[in-house]
Amino acid sequence: MAQYRSQLQNQFLSDVRKRRQAVEIVLETGNVLKGRVKSYDRFSVTLVYKGQTEVVYKSAIIYIAYNRRRQFDSYPSRRRDGERPQRDFRRFSPRNSDRDF
Repeated sequence: MAQYRSQLQNQFLSDVRKRRQAVEIVLETGNVLKGRVKSYDRFSVTLVYKGQTEVVYKSAIIYIAYNRRRQFDSYPSRRRDGERPQRDFRRFSPRNSDRDF
């Protein structure tokens, strides 16, 4: 089971790194770090924001969220003229990776 969680973590982090998506990392202390994932390994995630690099231990992360916009045509009956598309916030937690998706 631990190997499955590790594979899911690696797949998620690799995906947001390759797409250069902005993420929010919420720490146990309540601090929120924003930026893009530069790299990651078994124990840490390297985040870049406005030219500054920060290394965060995975054990201190509660969850990682990224913003993924929905397609305009996904919900044509719900969309009114002039409305912005709804945003879908995805969340990933290294500790509970099998329950968060």
